[in-house]
This record gives sequence, C-alpha cells and structure tokens, in this order.
Amino acid sequence: MKQEDTAKKKRVLMVVSNPATSTTTGWPVGFWASELTHAYDMFQEEGFDITIASPLGGKVAIDSLSDPRDQSGYSKDDKISLRYLQDRDFIKLLDNTKKVSELSSDDYDAIVVAGGQAPMFTFKNATGLQNKFLEFYKKGKVSGSRKLSFTEGKKMMWRTDDMKSCPIDVGFEILAKKFAALIIRDMISLNSTKFNQFLASIQGIRPKVLSIRLKELEESGLIERKIYHERPIRIEYYLTEKGKAVKPILDQMAMFSLRYCHNSVFADGKPRRETTLHNIIKTNISQYV
Repeated sequence: MKQEDTAKKKRVLMVVSNPATSTTTGWPVGFWASELTHAYDMFQEEGFDITIASPLGGKVAIDSLSDPRDQSGYSKDDKISLRYLQDRDFIKLLDNTKKVSELSSDDYDAIVVAGGQAPMFTFKNATGLQNKFLEFYKKGKVSGSRKLSFTEGKKMMWRTDDMKSCPIDVGFEILAKKFAALIIRDMISLNSTKFNQFLASIQGIRPKVLSIRLKELEESGLIERKIYHERPIRIEYYLTEKGKAVKPILDQMAMFSLRYCHNSVFADGKPRRETTLHNIIKTNISQYV
C-alpha cells in the first residue's frame, strides 16, 4: 500500500489585475504576461496546485506589449509567455478567474500578485485584494508581489483601517537619506556630538549636507541640539530616547551585511562563522561597518 503523501501538495494563489484603461494614454492595459507566466511555469515544475484570481473575477487580459506575438516586438523573446498563451487550457483559466475576496487564505500556502500596467490603475482601490493579501501576511504565509511599485505593495502589505501610511515607508523617509544612519551610528558607537567630529568620521559628507541631515534628524525627534553659551559658542548633538531606539535596527543592518555581503565588508572577502559575527556586533559596530 502506497504511503499517503507525506508532503502535502502546496497551493498557490496567483492574482492578476482586471483590464483597465490608462489615464495617461487612454489605451487599454492589462497585467504583464511574464509576471504571471514565468512564476506559474516555475510553480508547475515544482508540482504546486495553482489558482488564478483577480479582484473582480471573470475574464482578464494581458497588456498587448507583453504579448510576444504583438507587432511591436516588445516582448518577442518571451518564449515562456508565448507557450502559455498558445495553451487553450491556460487561456480558459484567464477567461474564468476566481474573485480573490471570495477565496479563503486557509486553502492556500502562498499568495503571489503579478504586476503590470493595469495594476497601477486598479490595485489602489482593490480593497478585497488588499485585505486578502494582509490576511495571508498576518497568518505567516508566503505573501509576495512581482514587480509592483512600492506604492501598490505597501497598500496591500501594510493596510489597516487606522493607518494612513506604511510604517516601513515612514522609517525609510528618515533613515534612508544618505548619511542619516551613519550620523546616528557615530553618535552610538563613537559618542560623536560635534559637527567637526561627524565631518571627520563620515567619509564623503560635506558640511552643507551634514547641516541638512542634522536638522532633519532633529525635526524627526531622533536627536536634540544643545547650545552652550560660551566663547566661542559651542553646539552639540545628542540622541533622544527615540534616537536610541534606532540602535537595534543598525545592529540588524550590520549583521545582514556581515552575513550576506562579506565580499564587500571583509578585506579577504571570506564569510565568517556565526559566533564571530555576533562578537563583532557585540564589540563595536563602527569598527567593522
């Protein structure tokens, strides 16, 4: 008697956009063929069970420029898409997509959302898709998108009724600006407090840029400026409690680079053992970043 499959067949929900009209060009647009077909092909090779859905359900259409048969020749080398677009069974799936909001995340192991031109016009108002994506994510299931713009992705990944912005986006607006994280790094690791200390320790930063970044970090509540009325006048910068909370983030950023970017971090380009990496972080970030 054959043993029952020990590994349950994985089920993947793939979501594409319904057709739309570009408000920029006035042309009809659809999802990008390769955004669906390439992942679909890979999942099929792995033996996954795949369902194709859309926000509204029903018939969907690919963007003409993503069709290898289109006279523009834009996607003429996409052999994978061509194979699927010539497959009658696959076309039937596109003609009868499931409505994503009517499907249960409990029935699937992952959700993958395909990008393209139509998603830019439809996904921002597709609350059913946004909520379903968030449902998968909250249950710890694989939740991914293929080449969606960050705006589209954040609306699905980080959308709750009480939020007006993506928390990752907000954090990036502060820390992703050039030199901002390095200023905080030096305040933590080197106890730097003075303007000239930052100029000396941060490679490539110019006085004007440093002044701007310090002002931005102050306005964000991460640092505070103290003026000492001496002769000459003395100005120093200190981390606030909010600023000190950035340290674990920098530790994780450093660990990521130490672990996965050893070619760029270490002089010999060789990876280090996990215990060594933790000792490096524990000792002092600034010596190794």
